[in-house]
Amino acid sequence: MTGPPERACDWEPLERALPEAWLDGWMFMFYVSHPAGGEDLRAYKHQITRRYLHLRLEDGHVAAYRFLGHDSYRAAKLVEEVEDAYATIEPLGFTRAMEPVERAACPCERASPGEDLSGLFDDP
Repeated sequence: MTGPPERACDWEPLERALPEAWLDGWMFMFYVSHPAGGEDLRAYKHQITRRYLHLRLEDGHVAAYRFLGHDSYRAAKLVEEVEDAYATIEPLGFTRAMEPVERAACPCERASPGEDLSGLFDDP
């Protein structure tokens, strides 16, 4: 028994939905069959926020879908889905372009390679 043929990652909906500077943080995850037929949805997951965007092309435009659970999706506003996907990026210390947020030094800053952080987590 063999499974379905491998499908290549399709970045076009994401590339058309976001500015180029924001694309580095995304992973292509899988295809989702659209319940009404037609073009499958593409699922993309952000590396930092761990949130998904479900997109497809419809009549030359990018359409967004919200996952409702149990293999259920509904059409959604693209701008709202993008904002939701990035909602936690700055509190996590990054910008949408995957650059560290400039802040005053604090124990929660990202470490430099080889930096010793052992003292940050000692009990007082």
